[in-house]
Amino acid sequence: MFTRAVETELCMKFIDCSKTLCELAPLSYNAEFYYEVGLKVLNDHKSRLELHSLWKNYSVHAQDTMEVDDATISSMENIIQVRELFRHAWKLAPPSSANLTKKILRCLALVLGPETSETASLLHISVGGSARNVFLDRLSDQVNCETQVRQFFDAFEKSGSNDTNAATAKMFSDTNNLIPSTWIVSVVAICPTGELMISSLQSNGSQQRFHDVTTVCVFPGGATKSQHDDIHSDLLLPLDTVIERSRMQLSGMSEETQHVEYNEESMRRKWWQERHRIDEDLESLVQLAEQKYFGHRRVCARLVPVGDVECCSGGFSSFDDSSSECSDLARGNLEPRFDEAEHDCVHSPKLSETFDDEVERENLKKLTVPVIKSRLCEIGYEGRLSKMRKAELIDLLLSILKDRHSRNSVRQGQDEMIQRSPSRHSMMSSSDECDPTTCCNQYCTVLILDEHLQRFPFESMPMFDKKAVTRVPSLPFLLASLHELKSRGLSQDLPRVHPDKVKCVIDPESNLTESASNLSPALDAIAKTNGCTWESVIGVNPSQDFMEKSISEQDGLLLYCGHGGGERLISRKKIEDMTVVSHSHDFPQFQRGCKSAIILMGCSSGKLQSVNTPQENPCGSEYEILYEPEGIALSYIVAGAPCVVGNLWDVTDRDIDRYCLTLMKDFFGNCEDAGSRKQSPSLAKCVANARSACKLRYIVGSAPVCYGIPVVCYR
Repeated sequence: MFTRAVETELCMKFIDCSKTLCELAPLSYNAEFYYEVGLKVLNDHKSRLELHSLWKNYSVHAQDTMEVDDATISSMENIIQVRELFRHAWKLAPPSSANLTKKILRCLALVLGPETSETASLLHISVGGSARNVFLDRLSDQVNCETQVRQFFDAFEKSGSNDTNAATAKMFSDTNNLIPSTWIVSVVAICPTGELMISSLQSNGSQQRFHDVTTVCVFPGGATKSQHDDIHSDLLLPLDTVIERSRMQLSGMSEETQHVEYNEESMRRKWWQERHRIDEDLESLVQLAEQKYFGHRRVCARLVPVGDVECCSGGFSSFDDSSSECSDLARGNLEPRFDEAEHDCVHSPKLSETFDDEVERENLKKLTVPVIKSRLCEIGYEGRLSKMRKAELIDLLLSILKDRHSRNSVRQGQDEMIQRSPSRHSMMSSSDECDPTTCCNQYCTVLILDEHLQRFPFESMPMFDKKAVTRVPSLPFLLASLHELKSRGLSQDLPRVHPDKVKCVIDPESNLTESASNLSPALDAIAKTNGCTWESVIGVNPSQDFMEKSISEQDGLLLYCGHGGGERLISRKKIEDMTVVSHSHDFPQFQRGCKSAIILMGCSSGKLQSVNTPQENPCGSEYEILYEPEGIALSYIVAGAPCVVGNLWDVTDRDIDRYCLTLMKDFFGNCEDAGSRKQSPSLAKCVANARSACKLRYIVGSAPVCYGIPVVCYR
């Protein structure tokens, strides 16, 4: 057996001897050769903690806290060698949409470390390449299409050259000038070696660089191979199993079968019991995601905008801002009692530590029942305790303390970011700071998720409760939408929806009669409160002209309530063909054809799926995604829709109808008047608020997600 040092030396000599042979092979083979050798060296030396030392102050360990002793690491020689291997691979790699190139980019980002903007740019380039190609293909036949928007997309396609760094640096500068200072743009991707990498961009409101372009790394498991768990086995594969259970339960269900097969009370009760079990399993999975991977202060700081003082999970303010509207609830009432109870009665783990359930439980077991009840009363619990046993009381108090620890982690992460940028708020003009009609009043997290993570409902994690969260396939799509707004003279506003430009398609296949009878009058009532009548097509297929007009109307909105995403009514190709360059007299700059916001309430209407993804995966078997996921929601975004709401999986009609009406009432019930100082909540915020309307909060309430950028109702 060779030692690691000898093995590395042999690998490097083998590379030198193979360079001549590589010149005779196709470039993609050369790229794969350098990548595989680099991956071998990287895996061999991860156990010596070079990577952990590189990321020491910007890392989180999903399993256990690993202390890195810098004295034991003589140099970064091995990491430097691996960097060169991955750089060679990138120079020879195919376009960024190729599966091999994604792996190379993420491995290179991993070994570059956190303190360079190149790491962030590599992660951005590695996500959404296929969607960018679809967009660029639609521009290839256009005349005079060398627009600013074209440059956003071209910047990511200069593989491995010095031009790439310059182009992405220019893009980051443009991003700083375009995105509102209250938004945070976070790219999240899984490295081939199992690490989870999160990088965020947030504008400081000035012409200078971002106040935070660093990246954090979540290392899977611990130091030993036996502890090597990763996000696939912890979250993604269990999610597939839960969603498959739900799909199988709903398979073949219709209004007729509900009355025939489930007419007996015992059958209905059994069906609902399984339904609630599925809902609870998904809830546990979402909470595990935050607890194990995303709840650490270093990760939270790259997912929640600085200064977002709205109430987060549990009804408490996440940040120390005395101007918060909920400050009375957060600090003046319950917060001091939480602090007092934690410091007086039980050991409270440091925020840098994970919350150890077993240790805390053993501490609580030492207390008597009256003492535990007293502590619960002191921290503000108002429920009935008289009939609860000691074990139940311990579980209740433990859950409250755990929630408290999670919130403090979020707060500390935000404090870290504020300390790194003490002049952040001073850079904002006083008019921006106090004017509620501008988009700077709308906090938002924009997620850019890789091909694996896009199927997970991150928006339902407690840290995002009732917060505006959207998704985009890649950074250039976000910049394109904001650039179009700017070209229309709306750089300080969000995209708008006018109440009199709403169109509805309800039950076009005429087999959801109960939904149609419930939704139609309720939607008419919402329209009347805004002084208008919405044009609706109910129980029949709308014409192609109706569909094209509905999705191309400026400041319009199309609501679709039927099966799927409405692909039978207008094809994805037809939608993507609306990706055009317009140089009209009114809008001389770049404009795309799809201008309406889209709400798709059908089953799996917002699902993105790769062509090689198994149609059924009941056992949660691991599989490799070779091609980027796609779907009709993505087609709308490519064509220019500012915002698309859709469901990640199949849902039940009554619960999603309840969600839909709550969403529409919230969005149009707070419509902003021209000249008003009050801005309506964005559609993304309403998507989050409406989750609580569902009886099954997770298996139905977590399904709707928002793609694109926030839009507001404007009368």
